[in-house]
Amino acid sequence: MTAIIRSIRFAIQRVVRGYDDRLFWSLADYIDPMIVAHVKYLREEVCGYPSGTTQKKWNKVLDIILAGFAEEPDMGASKKEWSRYLKARQKALVLLAFYWDNLWD
Repeated sequence: MTAIIRSIRFAIQRVVRGYDDRLFWSLADYIDPMIVAHVKYLREEVCGYPSGTTQKKWNKVLDIILAGFAEEPDMGASKKEWSRYLKARQKALVLLAFYWDNLWD
């Protein structure tokens, strides 16, 4: 299938469904930038934090989430770099899940 036909097909899918098939090539690649943008907004606006915590602790939680959604290391990166990245990613995902209902402004 040529690139032109594919781009037309994807455009039609976006109009009809609101997304196109490319989303499923990597759902993480699609969602990660949105998480980063929204968490950055919450971190910069500082309009509130969950009960039972403080603004300082909430900022730290948001910073950890942002660090875990940083760009992946290159494929040629060392095992140590990948390990550090995966550890930060896991920590971010746990905090994101735990505070999911508190991601509001």
